[in-house]
Amino acid sequence: MAEEVKLHIHNVTKVYRSGEQDVLAIDEVDLKIRNQEFATILGPSGCGKSTLLRIVAGLTKPTSGVARMDDRVINEPGQDRGMVFQSYTLFPWLTVKENIQFGLEISGLDKGKQEQIAREFVEKVGLRGFENTYPKGLSGGMKQRVAIARALANNPAILLLDEPFGALDAQTEAIFLSDRVFVMTARPGKVKAEIDIPLPRPRSYELKSTEAFLNLKQQALTLIREEAIKATNIVA
Repeated sequence: MAEEVKLHIHNVTKVYRSGEQDVLAIDEVDLKIRNQEFATILGPSGCGKSTLLRIVAGLTKPTSGVARMDDRVINEPGQDRGMVFQSYTLFPWLTVKENIQFGLEISGLDKGKQEQIAREFVEKVGLRGFENTYPKGLSGGMKQRVAIARALANNPAILLLDEPFGALDAQTEAIFLSDRVFVMTARPGKVKAEIDIPLPRPRSYELKSTEAFLNLKQQALTLIREEAIKATNIVA
């Protein structure tokens, strides 16, 4: 039985205009994400990770190539894709609960149902007691949880997270959470390698000290380091 492809990024290239120059951000990126799969894209700074996510979100159009979800071409944003930005983008004039309800209200959902869903996600992200708090009263981690809850409350088919690990060890978290990891080259970004993560689920924190986990982490680190050296013109 053939695997079910949820998202297919097919030969996607993006060129930005910067002053008098064209900047090639990503170059013929081709990858497939399976249904129910947790995939992570890693790479050096400036490799085009955010650009790729924005194309999938429908916020940026590719210069060439196409992104398809469920075999439909992505041309614009849609509720079937939730995106959490690196800066969280919470509305400062809305409380935690109101931020989570925002998309539900826009979609015209019944007020009572909005309240129910918002309460459920406040609980799921561990923010009970902060429902009526405004973003200025939250820590960075709490703001991130609100942003994730807001995206999930709309029941998207795909959740896109831009730099979700913040100051954490991104490689460790990516391997711990993912089914597959894609490593991108330095700009212009291409897919350099695809790493399968055949670790059993559910995964406990003890897994991070196993030889299998450490080998996968070292593989990812080596690939990223190679590209970081290219990006900074350092000779190894």
